Amino acid sequence: MPRQSRRLIGVLITLIGVVMATACGSATPSYSPSPDATVVEAPAQTNTADSLEGVWVSEGDVPFEATVKDGTITVKIVDGETKSLFWQGTFPATAQEGDILLSDADVEALASSLMGSSELVKPFTYEGDEINFEFSMMGTSTVIRVKK
Repeated sequence: MPRQSRRLIGVLITLIGVVMATACGSATPSYSPSPDATVVEAPAQTNTADSLEGVWVSEGDVPFEATVKDGTITVKIVDGETKSLFWQGTFPATAQEGDILLSDADVEALASSLMGSSELVKPFTYEGDEINFEFSMMGTSTVIRVKK
């Protein structure tokens, strides 16, 4: 088996373990937007996301990297030099703390990714220095928090 395949399998096993361990700790869903949150629809056209543009990374056991550029968010699962696409979609140019940002999927890009989400719309929450989103695998979900 090629080395890259073994690494990807290792990442998948680690992610499954982390997601399952996280799920065991709570009987209630961990995604709960603020009741004051404003839902912001992402525009279909390309805009520069000045306030959110850049590279955001997760801290802890689940390695994610999100890049916001030109009205698009691309979220990848990272293992060393290997990156697997999890989400790609539209993203609004600006946000205020507590906003729920609805991203429309780039279905074509996600269809060719083994780790690509099957959602058509994904909610992201902007909390000042974090963008949060839900990651699900094999019926188990956890909230991923990425920071600049």
